[in-house]
Amino acid sequence: MNSNDTYAEVFITCTKVYNLVSNTFSEKEKLKLLSDIVEINSVNDNEIEVATYLKDLFEAHHINAEIDVIEGKRANLIATVGSGSPVVA
Repeated sequence: MNSNDTYAEVFITCTKVYNLVSNTFSEKEKLKLLSDIVEINSVNDNEIEVATYLKDLFEAHHINAEIDVIEGKRANLIATVGSGSPVVA
């Protein structure tokens, strides 16, 4: 697999996630989600609250998600949508 194939797979995965969100939430719900996330103080290495919010949201919609704590309140959220190869995180 060359880099162009990898970019294509990433694009396809992002499109699937976008479609999932677009088809799952109403416009009002999308605005509420955006508002909630903007209100969370996530600057200066304080990502854990946003990661927790999104993890709970994803799991409420049967999307497997886990938080990878880096240090203190620094974290990454890893969510799995679908199955197969390649895996894009």
